[in-house]
Amino acid sequence: MNMHRPDPEARRIAALIEEIETLREENRQLRELLTPPIRVPEEWGLTLSEERLLSALQAAGTRTVTHERALTATCDREEDLPERQILSVLVSRVRKKLGRAGLPTSIETVRAEGYRLTDRGLAALNVALKTEADPHSLASVTGRGR
Repeated sequence: MNMHRPDPEARRIAALIEEIETLREENRQLRELLTPPIRVPEEWGLTLSEERLLSALQAAGTRTVTHERALTATCDREEDLPERQILSVLVSRVRKKLGRAGLPTSIETVRAEGYRLTDRGLAALNVALKTEADPHSLASVTGRGR
């Protein structure tokens, strides 16, 4: 047996490990594109998971963010997805913290689907974060902006 050449099984395992790392990086990049990071004022007191949830909601405009998409937005890795009940707790906390920050109640529950920002809530959030709403996200839901 040649000691200098790794056996085929070891090469196959090494290739699979490299592929897994590549896929993890691609997954991270896709999550970042789907949920662009936002900077919320520190005084709002949002945790990282709450910030990520709010970012997913803002990125969707007034479209519904499904439960699965919201859960995915709150963590870095698929293996770390929290239980679905945790999502309702996160949404509740975000609502309270936005209310304390003077923003109107802006997150609606869409029964059996997920959550979405109201028109008024999205506009207030964009003003508070000093960003502009994507005209296409509002137009697709409200029919305005065409």
